[in-house]
Amino acid sequence: MAPASSTFFAPRWQQGCCALLLSGLCTGVLAQSTRPEFSIQESERLLPQARSQDLPPEAVAALKRAVMEPFLSAPRIVDAAQLEAAPRIVAGPERRSIMATGDRVFARSSPQSPATLSAGAVREWSIYRHASDVKDPATGASLGLQAQLVGHAYLLSAEASEPAGGDNKEASVVVPAALELRYTLQEVRTGDRLFPRTEARWQDIVPHVPAQPMRARIVSIYGGAVRNAGQNQIVVIDQGRANGVEPGHVLGIERRADLRKDPSDAQQSLMRLPMAANGLAMVFLCFDTLSYALLTQVTDSVRVGDQLSHL
Repeated sequence: MAPASSTFFAPRWQQGCCALLLSGLCTGVLAQSTRPEFSIQESERLLPQARSQDLPPEAVAALKRAVMEPFLSAPRIVDAAQLEAAPRIVAGPERRSIMATGDRVFARSSPQSPATLSAGAVREWSIYRHASDVKDPATGASLGLQAQLVGHAYLLSAEASEPAGGDNKEASVVVPAALELRYTLQEVRTGDRLFPRTEARWQDIVPHVPAQPMRARIVSIYGGAVRNAGQNQIVVIDQGRANGVEPGHVLGIERRADLRKDPSDAQQSLMRLPMAANGLAMVFLCFDTLSYALLTQVTDSVRVGDQLSHL
């Protein structure tokens, strides 16, 4: 018996049939590949290139109400006559000279405006202190008195008078007006001045570029404790309603360079580099000769003397 083997040998006639079958299949496949729908098309080669497209005009971004609202009634510009005519706080509870939120304070009208705290007068009052003189850094001229907000108070009872009593029956004594401190930024003291509280009018502030060319100069940084201002801080500019400034005006900030000595000059002559763009500021509160602006975009620190100009 022949040994078992795993190799299978087909007869020659079967091998011939298999060869013909494989040949036919290959021919059919090749025939299909030569049809037009299966032919290889030359593809288009794409190369990177620059493309241009017009962009919409850049709009001035609206400011969030939460950012602006704390500053809308904080600053106040007055003149000497207005300050002298404003009511003043004359006493506190229990002979205290320093008061805070929740305390009752007493105030008197000035002789120039004796009926300021009478019945039917304004009920909401703002308290101010430190009326510092704002001066033009170039000329030294006074531009107005900037009063610092201390807090807000509500009028409880009007100012009055009553008989003094005793032997002099015709004499009378003053009864100061009583106010309650509803909100304080710092302690309230005797001598602080009262002005009618102004409501924040956010709906009137729409950011826009001035219609006419305009230039202004920063004359003060609100708060007075810093020399350099950054984003979301308040600055005072030397242009007001009399110069056509209105709330919402957006101006470009130009940083004023310091004086330098020319190191290449044997005489060490002084020079000042040109102004450099340094961000944007939006006016939000205007007075006759001065205005307050919020620094909305700042590249570098802003200082007194820097200029603002039409975009």
